[in-house]
Amino acid sequence: MNIEFVSTEMSGFYAYMFSNNRLNKLMINKQDTCFFNCMKTLLSSVCVGEINNIDEFNAFIKEKLSDRPDKVEQFCHDSIKEMQEYSSFYQRHIEPITQYKRVIENTQIDAQKGYSEDLAKLYDFFDVDKNFKCYGILAPVPKKEIDGCAIGNGFFMIFYDNEKKDNEKYIEDSFLPERKVSTPLHEATHALFERSKMKQELKNNTYC
Repeated sequence: MNIEFVSTEMSGFYAYMFSNNRLNKLMINKQDTCFFNCMKTLLSSVCVGEINNIDEFNAFIKEKLSDRPDKVEQFCHDSIKEMQEYSSFYQRHIEPITQYKRVIENTQIDAQKGYSEDLAKLYDFFDVDKNFKCYGILAPVPKKEIDGCAIGNGFFMIFYDNEKKDNEKYIEDSFLPERKVSTPLHEATHALFERSKMKQELKNNTYC
């Protein structure tokens, strides 16, 4: 079993907006089901290549969150500038971003460092259909606050910056620290648990 890693400018932008809480400006309250459903569908559309630019990104939000026109109008206005800034950062680091994806993909199937077999065991443990795909969004950001975050429906994010630290060892010449090699497996565990029958039984207090 392998994780499907996604690394595009738009997926990075979504993760960047997620990490600095910009997306939350669209919320009406903390129990805003419409908002959460929109964000999950938006991320899925970005990852499979159905949304490829900021105009399509904003059009999707306008359609799905039409019940809050003032919030949406302000968000979309601000997001254009946010995208310009993020795109500038992304394009300046396109070579290490490409290399990071290559290394993290190769590492998951590496004979020594890999975790594909462990991932398959997690599918079995949580009794999740192996046709269900885990997506790891690789998110380069100007300033990294957290390493990763599982966000449901098989998606998780791996955040990384583009500055090497003197006290870190890295895989090849990439920005992937050796000690972070198994972070995708950790995040995939959260994603698979969310999908599992076990989670539903615990939620409904029917687990035995």
